[in-house]
Amino acid sequence: MKHLIDKDKLVAEIEKRRNIWKFGSSIQAVYRKQELDELLDFINTLEVKESDETAEAFAKIIRANLTGIDKDVQYKFEQLYEKTTGEKMYQGFKD
Repeated sequence: MKHLIDKDKLVAEIEKRRNIWKFGSSIQAVYRKQELDELLDFINTLEVKESDETAEAFAKIIRANLTGIDKDVQYKFEQLYEKTTGEKMYQGFKD
């Protein structure tokens, strides 16, 4: 079962801790800030992955029902899919 977390709360807490080290010039402060920056970057990659997975799930539905979906709706979804994933929707998928 998937467990969801409040991303905004997590990011806010990390940023709060990052700001504690913001003006520090010690090696510890520099490394701590860098670690927290890397953690924020990692959290953002997870969000993109979830978005990509959602886009692909919808793409499978669209591809499976092409005859029943309005051409304008297909086109708009194709544009959204490409914007979200950075890839074209039709790439030889075997749905």
